[in-house]
Amino acid sequence: MANETIEMERAYMKKTAITLAVLLFGAVSVFSAEKLRLVGSDILGPAIEKDVALIAKAAGIRVDFDMKGTYLALPELMADKCDVAIIVVPRGNKMPEGLTAMPIAYQAALVIVNDVNPMEEISTGQLKQVYSREADPRAKMWQQLGVTDANLRDIMAMSTAYSDNMVIEVFKHMALDGTNLGTWVDMMSSGSDTINAIRTNNSAIAIVGKVKDGDGVKVLPVSKTSANKKAYSFRPDSESVSSGDYPMTLPFYVVFKPENINKVKAFVKVLLDDRIAKCIEDKQFYAAPENSRKKSIFELDLSK
Repeated sequence: MANETIEMERAYMKKTAITLAVLLFGAVSVFSAEKLRLVGSDILGPAIEKDVALIAKAAGIRVDFDMKGTYLALPELMADKCDVAIIVVPRGNKMPEGLTAMPIAYQAALVIVNDVNPMEEISTGQLKQVYSREADPRAKMWQQLGVTDANLRDIMAMSTAYSDNMVIEVFKHMALDGTNLGTWVDMMSSGSDTINAIRTNNSAIAIVGKVKDGDGVKVLPVSKTSANKKAYSFRPDSESVSSGDYPMTLPFYVVFKPENINKVKAFVKVLLDDRIAKCIEDKQFYAAPENSRKKSIFELDLSK
C-alpha cells in the first residue's frame, strides 16, 4: 500500500512538473515574441489588419497597428517611431528616398456598362469627354463614342460615391487629368447601387471599384489616350493593374528602412503571404501578383 502511495505521488509530481513546463514555455514564447509597429494607409490597412495580426501571431510576431494614412506614416517611419509602413504612392510620383519599397496591393477604377451595350473598349480621352467638367466638346450621345446602336441615344453617366475608397480620386487623377466630375454625373450612394443601376439601364455608363463581368454588367478594357502611338486597351486584372498597363490604378507599398531589414524581414514576409493576398483580393483590391511577391521575398532573403 505504501509503495502504491509513493508511486502515485511520483506520478502526480511528474505530471505537475510537465504542466508547469508547458505553462512556462508558453509564457516565455509570448514574452519573447517580436513586437513591431505598423502604420500607414487608412484605406488598405483596416481591410487586412485582422488577418495580418493572426498570421503574424502564428509566426511569433506581435503587431501594434496605427493606420491613419500615408501622410502621417512617412514622418513616423523616417523618425524611427515605427518599423514598417503601408503607403500610397500615385503613379508618376517618386518613392520617398531612403526606403525599401515592395508592392502589396492596388486600387483600381473600373468602367462598366450594361451587357447589351455593343461598346467593347474605351479610352481615357473618351472618358474625359463623358465625365470631366471641363470636357470640350462634351460627349452626350453614344454615337459620339462610336456606338451606332439605334436603341442607345443619351449617355447616362454615373459614378460610385466619393466615400467608396479612393475609386473616384483615382479616376479623376488618371483619366480626367485631375479635373472634377461634371455636374451631370449621377453620384450613387455606393458601388452596389451603381452596379444595380447599370443592370437596369441600357444607356448608362459608370465608374466603380473592383467588379466582375456578368449578371447584366460588362467591364470595359481601357486605353490611355496618346497622340503619338497606337494605344492598346487592357482589361483590369492582377497583371495589367500591377504593371500599369491598365491606366486607372493606385499602388500601395510596404516600406521600411533598409538598415532595419533583419528586424522586419519576417513580418514583411507575412504581409506578402499568399493568405494576405487572398484577403486583399476579397476586400475589393487587387493584390500584387504572385511572381511580384515572390521576387520581393527573394530579395528579402538575399538581404542581411
